[in-house]
Amino acid sequence: MGQRKKQHGPSYATHKAFYDAVRKSNWSLVFIENVTEYQEQLAQQELGKPWCILSCRLDPRVLGMGCARARVFMVAYRTDKLVWDAPFGLNELVECLRGRVVMTAKDYYYMDLPRERNLADYNSESRKLQFPDLNQYAKNGRGRGETVDNALPTLTTTSGRLFSQAHHRFLHPDEMLASHALPISKDQGKACRAPTLELDKVPYTSKVHMAGNAINIPTIGSVMLAAALAFQPVQKP
Repeated sequence: MGQRKKQHGPSYATHKAFYDAVRKSNWSLVFIENVTEYQEQLAQQELGKPWCILSCRLDPRVLGMGCARARVFMVAYRTDKLVWDAPFGLNELVECLRGRVVMTAKDYYYMDLPRERNLADYNSESRKLQFPDLNQYAKNGRGRGETVDNALPTLTTTSGRLFSQAHHRFLHPDEMLASHALPISKDQGKACRAPTLELDKVPYTSKVHMAGNAINIPTIGSVMLAAALAFQPVQKP
């Protein structure tokens, strides 16, 4: 559902199947995440009545995380089962959670790992692939990963190799996943009060793809928090 292929991409069939499953289910509440170009009208068209859509466009940096991952988040609910019973809207609650970014991209290199090949070797090997690195600026013609606030560029399945000159190595897949606030280590799990993900047997490349497809936990978490605070069941007469 991106800008290039839009409804003509292979993922659109999965998109249609998802909404078919929702309509056939007995669910009363569904959270939807997609690229920022995705329009609420499309979701409403697919779901129809009695579904109602609330939405907000949100980036982790709004919540204080130095990681670029702008997405649209939608709360779809059945108006015959749930009512939004709160003195605030979805965007208003998210605005209350706004925080100041305290981490730069380089701060995500937290693991104590050996140094790898230097940036010259990296550029030589990856020139055709155009992987972004942490020294990437628009003037060199490779602006996809550039962030003006030095936040971590958006991770995609094809941009996993981020090189830091300060650390002389690439970003590790576990660090990529941690940038989404996923509990990778025991310390992170304790801080998040969540089980630690068991990824020891997951291949390196699979982790990169997982990170490239992952949403950021604080963004969807804030949307789910708003829903938990605001929704009440419809009272039957």
